[in-house]
Amino acid sequence: MGILTGPEILKQRNLGRIHIDPFDEKRLNPNSYNLRLFEKLLVYKLSEHQCLDMAEINRTDEINIRPEGYVLHPRMLYLGATIEEAGSDHYVPLVDGRSSVGRLGAWVTVSAGFGDIGFSGNKDSGSNWTLEIVVTHPLRVYA
Repeated sequence: MGILTGPEILKQRNLGRIHIDPFDEKRLNPNSYNLRLFEKLLVYKLSEHQCLDMAEINRTDEINIRPEGYVLHPRMLYLGATIEEAGSDHYVPLVDGRSSVGRLGAWVTVSAGFGDIGFSGNKDSGSNWTLEIVVTHPLRVYA
């Protein structure tokens, strides 16, 4: 099976095979659903001569995106989250940026665009998607 069409996403959601919460049918596209960026971002705390360590818990600072937006800068990794919880026990979910975001030089997933089957989107599992955001030019984003 390939990528689901918008009508099939709606059908599978109504059958309980796809979870999206909160759900707004206006965010449904011909073959996708538009997730939204949550109002908080994380950036790693690093001094000039530090590096991230895969064997350690790396410290982060939290950024709040205000209504007027927040400017992301190149050479930075921003960890964001979706407002929506989304997933499935039946399909492999994929999160990727919209073409309009890509044309602005922004990536919303560096390496973790695929979800696991069973990442089903319930409040107990905290299944909002983590976004790994990188930009090529300064870019103002909004929650």
